[in-house]
Amino acid sequence: MKIMEMLPPMPSPKDDNPADGLVSESCLCLYTLELADDKSANVLVTQDLKPLDTPEEAITSALLSIASENWFVQYEAIEIFRRALVHHSSLAAPHLANVLDVLQDASMNLRSTTSKNALLALAECFEYTNEEVKTFDLQHVIEAIMKRAACEKRFLRDAATLCLKNLATFVHTFPVLCTFTGFSTNKNSKLVTAAANATSLCLLHMQLEGESLRVHQISEILPGIAQFQNGKDAKAREDATRSLLLLVAFAETPEAFQKIVSQTIHDKIVAAKVLQLLHAKKESVPVKTNGLRAALRSRNNPQ
Repeated sequence: MKIMEMLPPMPSPKDDNPADGLVSESCLCLYTLELADDKSANVLVTQDLKPLDTPEEAITSALLSIASENWFVQYEAIEIFRRALVHHSSLAAPHLANVLDVLQDASMNLRSTTSKNALLALAECFEYTNEEVKTFDLQHVIEAIMKRAACEKRFLRDAATLCLKNLATFVHTFPVLCTFTGFSTNKNSKLVTAAANATSLCLLHMQLEGESLRVHQISEILPGIAQFQNGKDAKAREDATRSLLLLVAFAETPEAFQKIVSQTIHDKIVAAKVLQLLHAKKESVPVKTNGLRAALRSRNNPQ
């Protein structure tokens, strides 16, 4: 559909200024803005976002228009909320329940500018309001991001990749991890590669934070990781190998992990491949610690 067909007719001269028959400058500017292609809007990276002069008022105003059907109105509302996330996170956090679904839908918008802006907003939600984000069910949000991670447009893939990186780094909960491994059987190779990488990164940050996984949790995610490792994509296999080595550390001993493999992976060929890989890489198994970050915090903040 052409842009002109989507817009209301341009006001006639007599409707705008019957005195002189001329279209006012404000009307012309508004109409020009409606006709502008989304390429004219520059999606700012996080580092270029400025603080808001009156954050509470700006956030309230943005929330009123963040779901607008007018792409430019929504674009500006999302940018304002992004500025709030980065510089006024305590004021933005209480509104996440009303915003996450909107950003999820906007990330799938056919207009590239809207999609990229929403993806960057999600990445900033994960980074700057991560504790609040952990309280939400993120499955559908992650599914939308994963679709963009397999997008043909490079700049949208890059924005989605940043989302996944921030999600795995700052919101590495077990439900998030399960959602990632759930993509192991997907037929889209780009999506599988992105999910395998996010899984590995998520496990890494869980270990760095000194978090633990119970036997039943390892059993739940192991089949998906084994599927990543048994797939055709070399990058996914490489990430899956790192994930398996991390799982050995979470299981605490190779023997304990071997038992989990035998009880969880019913395909004997796949199970044998996993065990052979771990035997070959046994020197690379990371040591289970209380968490590097936790140790550094304790050292920097002695009681």
